[in-house]
Amino acid sequence: MKKDFIIIPRELMKDNSLTKSDCFLFGNIYNLSRLNGYCFATNKVLSNLSFVKVRTINYSLKRLKEKGYINVERVKNDDLIQRRIYVNNMQDDSG
Repeated sequence: MKKDFIIIPRELMKDNSLTKSDCFLFGNIYNLSRLNGYCFATNKVLSNLSFVKVRTINYSLKRLKEKGYINVERVKNDDLIQRRIYVNNMQDDSG
């Protein structure tokens, strides 16, 4: 059986201004970023992975950007514009 899980940093879990949906979304973005260094999933894909509505993804992305947990860029490749979501480094307060 393949084990599938997401990683949510303690810093996010301690941030009372974030919702559980925000934290789950961050975990999914983090997992999807591991291969290329960024996540290019659409809001629809992210909503399916996070088990929430697309509108919730919109609000969560906005909060995560405002709090500095993620950066979002738009990159033009030929005639296609790709959104890239980058996870920002966070302080390790485990010790």
